[in-house]
Amino acid sequence: MNTLNLIGVGTYLPPSTPVTELMERVGTDPSLHDGWTHVGVAGEEDQPSTMGLKALRQALEQAEIPASELKLVLACGVSRDFLPSWSVSMEIVRLLELPYSCYAFDLTVGCLGTLTGLEVAAGWLAGHGGGYAAIVNAERWNYTVDYRNPSGHALWGHADGASAAVVGLGEAAKKSRTLGSYRGSCFANDASLNGLVKIPYGGTREPIAPEGVSPFKRQLMDKPAREIFAAYIKGYEHAMEAAQERFGEAAAVLACNQISPHFTDAIGELLDLTRDKVSISGNETGHVGSADILIGIRRLFEEGRLKGRVWMAGSTPYAFGAGLLEC
Repeated sequence: MNTLNLIGVGTYLPPSTPVTELMERVGTDPSLHDGWTHVGVAGEEDQPSTMGLKALRQALEQAEIPASELKLVLACGVSRDFLPSWSVSMEIVRLLELPYSCYAFDLTVGCLGTLTGLEVAAGWLAGHGGGYAAIVNAERWNYTVDYRNPSGHALWGHADGASAAVVGLGEAAKKSRTLGSYRGSCFANDASLNGLVKIPYGGTREPIAPEGVSPFKRQLMDKPAREIFAAYIKGYEHAMEAAQERFGEAAAVLACNQISPHFTDAIGELLDLTRDKVSISGNETGHVGSADILIGIRRLFEEGRLKGRVWMAGSTPYAFGAGLLEC
């Protein structure tokens, strides 16, 4: 069976800003925050397409292949420069001046972007004779965070940034510089949590925000925090149990979503991994959604810890995934 190999990983992380500073700017008591200490805040020129492009250039440099060899570009974040039918992935194709033969499309799956992107890339390349694909995750979230509203404190650590991976299958997977082989992922859902985090305006149901109401601030479902936490743990358990049954022997380290310090520790505990075995980037980057897993993989590589079996875990509010990288 053809193996999908991870050949290059890149990141783009805008300047890190203390969350307490952002709170103080709007007059909110900093003592109310107990999450990640810093978040990346995008500059004026930092858009999903441009941040994703910078991350992909770094991944291509590590992979040591020209962009022109890419057969597929996937954009997997939920953020976009413009609403559909404008495409983040096709904008990257345009900016890289890739040949007409390179296909690209967007997968709006947010925090499960990396695992979903790996699954789609593996299937697409297998059906098209192998080759190289790019998985790009870029989020611009911080501008949607309301630091004035204590009821939305769970979002205060949400940040901006991007990550990207170059993967290869078939002859392309035989490159000497390979970071690891992707074994696959297992997924679970909790559809009752669809809409847990929502921007209510701009879609077909509520195209325009009422006068005086921000059109882009995100809202949280009115659900007790302990119930949300329990539902997330159950979702991760389902995905991880399926992955452990499928792949057998446990992995030594974990790269996962940086939802919050509490959640990150809990995800590691489900896999019997202590905190030192989990790649933690949240205190420097905040929670960058779809980009988190590859930010963690890049960090493990830079620290010399991308070895053996590596768990990857992520979730949207309504779905959960666990995957395995063998290095």
